[in-house]
Amino acid sequence: MKRKDSYLVLAFVLTVLLATPFSTANIVIESMDQNCELRSLYLNGGWLEKINGINIVHLNGSFYEMGYQYGFLLKEEITENLRAANCYYLNEFKLTFDDFLEIWNIQRNYVSQDIINYTQGIADGADLPFDNVAISWVYEGGVYLRYKCSGFSVWGEATYDNELYFCRSFDWYVDIQDPVTGKYIQENPVLIIANPENGNAFLYPSFAGFTPEGGINEKNVAVSNLWSPNSDTTRNGKSMNVRLFEALNKASNAEEAVDIITSYRTFGYNFLVADGETPIGYAIETTANQTYVGTWDNPVESDRPFWKIKHAVRRSNFFLNPKLSSFQRNPHNPRSIRHAFGILGGDKGWFFTWLHYKAVGRGIEQFWGDINLNITMEIIRGVYNLKYDIVWRFLNKFWNYPLRTCWQWVACPKTGDFLVSFADVGIMAFKCSVQFFNFFELLEEEPP
Repeated sequence: MKRKDSYLVLAFVLTVLLATPFSTANIVIESMDQNCELRSLYLNGGWLEKINGINIVHLNGSFYEMGYQYGFLLKEEITENLRAANCYYLNEFKLTFDDFLEIWNIQRNYVSQDIINYTQGIADGADLPFDNVAISWVYEGGVYLRYKCSGFSVWGEATYDNELYFCRSFDWYVDIQDPVTGKYIQENPVLIIANPENGNAFLYPSFAGFTPEGGINEKNVAVSNLWSPNSDTTRNGKSMNVRLFEALNKASNAEEAVDIITSYRTFGYNFLVADGETPIGYAIETTANQTYVGTWDNPVESDRPFWKIKHAVRRSNFFLNPKLSSFQRNPHNPRSIRHAFGILGGDKGWFFTWLHYKAVGRGIEQFWGDINLNITMEIIRGVYNLKYDIVWRFLNKFWNYPLRTCWQWVACPKTGDFLVSFADVGIMAFKCSVQFFNFFELLEEEPP
């Protein structure tokens, strides 16, 4: 997978042609189009295959090279999706390109050169301005997101074979449409298989041009995030997506991933981090200035109305830690009468979020001790198909509460086994077909 000789030639060509350090990677596409040899070097090791409608993008080399491969191989899809996102934010939230660019220009000071190079590579490969791609790292800023994600990890006695299984359901907008082509972002699903020359190889699912929302790496580490709105925020730091990307690339175990994810925090999030080698899973809750990290037997996990499940951690979109929840809701108990009746007044929906959390827990308990890869996916799909909790089912059916699910994935980080279901036009991910891949097998594939 590593082609050191090609990289030496590439460095020499860049020095001669561009007279700038490679780390800046500030290259215009016009010069690339006029030099087929240079383009060939950038694409060396990068290739695309499509399996059951999913673009599998194989990236290799430096971060600039990987970005360029991604941008070139999915130029049309990335252009469509980024254009669709900018149009959607403007129409729905009155947020302009300049609003996001302002956030990016603040947070760029915290972003590593690797990510700058990766972003520049995508822009050059897709023939887009750098800023058009860069702002996708900060789409979180300035938007009150009411989607309801969920996820969990289970291991040890909770599973059939004592292996760790990890689950993530990404609930987001499914009506983001490109005004030019009419395509929705979910029509461009991708699996990124990245094999950088420095750091870990990793996998993450996404829509073309969008930044990571979680994934697994070759060190058996899995990470994901869930939005958790609160009043303790800042723009001065690293976006959630940047921290997830760095954790996938740099973390060799769960503890290192936790350190990366809890550094330079910005907005409110829950994270799930797991180490398939140990095995163990952690829940992380973050605001700009507060952090909680715990596994299944931490007292926070069993502070009523919450309850612990042995060798399992799970989250929806609220904080369990009372100190962090004070920046989010009052009272702390999300199933309180005030929150239950608050939905009538259009509050943030903490009672619905409680029911979501409860349904995930009941699903885990129903299969506890027998959970494997397929059952992990069955549990999360069952949550969204309104199983496990009668109140959750009643309110979703009769309140017409939206469960907008872009994708769901589960993995066994140790073996690399990976199941994913992407949404389609008008069909949520939990209703679509499930595809099986193995990360380590994809990593070893050679281009045809």
